[in-house]
Amino acid sequence: MRSRIAWNAAALALLLIVGAADARIESGRAARDERTLHGDDLDGDGEGGGGGGGGGRNTALTFEDAEEDDRRSRSTGGGGGGAVLTFGVGGGVTDDGALAVAVARKPGKSRLQHALKVARSSGRLNLSDCGLSAPLPDGVFDLRAGVAVDLSMDRGGADVNPWEVRGEESLTVVDFSDNDLSSKSVESSSSSAAAAAAASSKVGGGGGGGSRGENGDDKNDGVLDDRIERYRSVKTLRARRCRLRSIPWETLGTLENLTLLDLGGNGIRYAPLQFLPIGLRELDLSGNRIVSLEGWDDDGSGGGEGASPEIVLPGLTRLDVTDNRLTEFPSGFRLGCLQTVRFGGNNIRSLPPEFVAKICRSVTTLEGPGNGMTIPPDLSTCAELRVVDLCDNKFKTPPRVHEALVRLGLDDNDLRTIGGLFGDDAAAGEAEGEDVERRLRSDLQELRLRRNSLSDLDEPTLRSLTLVSLLDLGENDIPSVPCVLGYLPMLRRMPLDRNPLRGTRLSLAEDTEALKRSLRKRGPPPPGHGYLESDDGTSGDARRNAATDRSVARGAVNESLVGTHTLDLSNKEYAALPGDVLAELRTPGTGERIRALRISHNGLRVLDDEWLAALPNLTRIDAGHNKLEALPTNLGGTPLSRLELNRNWLISEAVGKSALCAGGGASSSALGTRLVHLDLSSNGLEYVPSGIFEALPRLSHLSLSHNRLETLAVSQEDDDGTPTGWRPGFPNLEHLNLSDNRISDLGDLPAILGGCCPKLRSLNLRNNALTSIPPELGLLENLNSLDLRGNPQRKVRPAVLERSCGAVLSYLRSRMDGEVAGRARGRMEE
Repeated sequence: MRSRIAWNAAALALLLIVGAADARIESGRAARDERTLHGDDLDGDGEGGGGGGGGGRNTALTFEDAEEDDRRSRSTGGGGGGAVLTFGVGGGVTDDGALAVAVARKPGKSRLQHALKVARSSGRLNLSDCGLSAPLPDGVFDLRAGVAVDLSMDRGGADVNPWEVRGEESLTVVDFSDNDLSSKSVESSSSSAAAAAAASSKVGGGGGGGSRGENGDDKNDGVLDDRIERYRSVKTLRARRCRLRSIPWETLGTLENLTLLDLGGNGIRYAPLQFLPIGLRELDLSGNRIVSLEGWDDDGSGGGEGASPEIVLPGLTRLDVTDNRLTEFPSGFRLGCLQTVRFGGNNIRSLPPEFVAKICRSVTTLEGPGNGMTIPPDLSTCAELRVVDLCDNKFKTPPRVHEALVRLGLDDNDLRTIGGLFGDDAAAGEAEGEDVERRLRSDLQELRLRRNSLSDLDEPTLRSLTLVSLLDLGENDIPSVPCVLGYLPMLRRMPLDRNPLRGTRLSLAEDTEALKRSLRKRGPPPPGHGYLESDDGTSGDARRNAATDRSVARGAVNESLVGTHTLDLSNKEYAALPGDVLAELRTPGTGERIRALRISHNGLRVLDDEWLAALPNLTRIDAGHNKLEALPTNLGGTPLSRLELNRNWLISEAVGKSALCAGGGASSSALGTRLVHLDLSSNGLEYVPSGIFEALPRLSHLSLSHNRLETLAVSQEDDDGTPTGWRPGFPNLEHLNLSDNRISDLGDLPAILGGCCPKLRSLNLRNNALTSIPPELGLLENLNSLDLRGNPQRKVRPAVLERSCGAVLSYLRSRMDGEVAGRARGRMEE
């Protein structure tokens, strides 16, 4: 008994001794870490706080010495708990892996350490806005520095697996942006820099690499550290807004995998691009002070004197040299696939034809505002060009562009005319006897001409703008507006402010659509296709004859016989569909081949029966955005699967008498057996016609939003005495939209949908007048979308309605007891 008590006492004493030792060890480590954070005791001599493990001495061995000292490394460590192997010999790296130099210098130390940790696992080093300054810490270029690995048998204390640590040679993305790497940042914090330098000398070398002189003085302040050559796998390198003055271009040339280089927002003066790797795809040098893209820097960091070198960048797709001091592009450029060129804010007075010829087959975006250019470039050979911005220059005549151009900005120039914009092609059909169908039709959609000196608008050029939607003519010297602008079908905005207009009221000039209507009253439409008709229904001037009209109609119909077989007559502002097209459709074997008819965005009040008779095989009609008050009487014989009648003037009575309802003969018609999509939104329906429920058994999508529905209860009677309201039907319905009406009573809608519409997935009752939400909606368990927001009800909190569909359904079911739920399910089964 006594021996057992003595043994237990001895064991307890041993545990107390071990605990006290561990406490001293942790105290010593904490004190050392605190000194490290303040720049003290960086050499690891452990003065005053060693505790265990040999008085706090650094027991780490370098990776390079690991093999020859393997046995010694296994025996060292004292009470510290095992030997530790430290990768790298970076300056300022202590035995616990802290980067002492970086920590002592800047308040962004935690972000730096986190960025290095992430880089070791992801291969992406993001040091943007980390408060770094020159010289950069050695750990940035030696990612294995300070990574502790436990070599003892007990791996529980190991920081990382040494074989899973990525080194600097494996990085693919490096970002130094928004750090001050100039000498000023070092001078402004001289005291901390001195402490860091002293610490660096103790641990074996200072940071900065090539940015420091032989004696440690900052000779090349503002130079990107040439130790970036260690990033052998890097693909993206960014150093924006780092106050750099020069770049080690030869070093960049060794990065063979580099595809994106971003050096914008610095103070670089020379950029010899001939040193860059040929695999580079994107280059951003904007916001610098660059005067040459091929010259040599005075201090030798950029090159030397001699003949202009050849710049070979066959893979470059994007070049941005905006806001520099360039006066010309290099003559020795070899560019194979350059797509985007931005050179605004320089002193480039002209684009040499040789440069344009090298990029004409690939360039899609060309932006050069604010250069003071006086000679307009000839871009007519650039067939792939889509966006051109040459604002704020000094052109008196416009540049020549290709007809495939989509956006053109020429604001703030000194243009007197727009003639010659498309070269001689715009006037190709103006010669006597020239076929009007061969006249140029450009793809231009935006043309900005604000703040020029325009006094004459070239009509041949305007006639080619059949697709333009924005034509900005503000702040010019235009005295009158040509009539041809009133016939451009896609024109939606045409600012004319601050022009000396005569004969046009200011209020009219501010309303583009009203101005277009006024212009069409002043003169006939231009010859050729692609223009709006005049208000009297004619579509051509006095020179056009019936044969020409017939040829235009024939061309429109022929286009619909290929591809999707769609006859597109939308956006024409028709009050009635043209008879010439109808005549072409009646040609044997023509109308039968067309499958879709698009007549939306016109002013149609009626769709004549003869059109559907000429198009017997239509499967889709898009007649939205018109003024239809009735539907064709022979609609039921058309095998439509999709019918869009949104934004018209239809009322419930007109729909009830049409082929959409059983009373109109749709129950067994081609329409009733095939229609799956019906859009009647934004009309004037006061109630849902009762015949529609039986007439369209295959309907899966029904939209009745933005109408005047007030109730769905079966309590009203229409003009024929038939009960109205929501009735059983639509067995294949999947989507029902009743939003934005005035519905205050759902009637039997929940029970009918639950019993008759087993496929229903979406129900929208948003923005109605419901004062209460029936909990029976919670029994529609197949729904995956239910919107009840925007109703004046008070019983369900708005936050509940914002939840997912499943959560809302569950909440509604929870408000019903078993008896109420049973009755509701019974009604559904009935």
